[in-house]
Amino acid sequence: MPKYKLVYFNSKGRAEVTRLLFHLGGYDYEDFRIRDGQWNTKYKLEMPCKQVPVLFIDGQLLTHYQSLYGQTNLQCARIDAVMDVCNDLRYSLGKWFSTEDPEEQESCVRVLKHEEAPTVCINLETLLGQNNGGDGYFVGDTICLYFVIFNLSEPLYIDDILGKYPKLSALFDRVASNEKVSEWVKKRPVTKY
Repeated sequence: MPKYKLVYFNSKGRAEVTRLLFHLGGYDYEDFRIRDGQWNTKYKLEMPCKQVPVLFIDGQLLTHYQSLYGQTNLQCARIDAVMDVCNDLRYSLGKWFSTEDPEEQESCVRVLKHEEAPTVCINLETLLGQNNGGDGYFVGDTICLYFVIFNLSEPLYIDDILGKYPKLSALFDRVASNEKVSEWVKKRPVTKY
């Protein structure tokens, strides 16, 4: 069996999707968490492209999430579309995360909640509606990578934004009630982000 090593900071951030995917797939892996103060002094120069997260498989980088990606080119394209929409929110969250100025953080959250998240939710609900009228998943009828990305897009849930979009809210509940997803959420380390 290959040896997996995920390298990221001691936070959920951009590595949480991969952690959950490992749990969903039943894979053992090393969850290597860079502690405060170690990034610039110790690990940055060791990482490809000088950034994280990085996932190594026997020293090689992983490019796709095997069985959790898509079964056809069309499914993979739809998964990519959903991931791109969710990433729009992650970029906004990154702006909030990167500042320590309370006024700037408040401004970022205001823009996220009142401008960006509603647009993203409308786009996601449109994509969801293209499969089974929005009563299932974005593609097919089983959990895949994009469900995990969607469910870990925390900005969607600030002050119950998602509640205004019943199809997305129901999808979130379907994914969150998955036995392995809920098991991971209960056992993962508690972190600020």
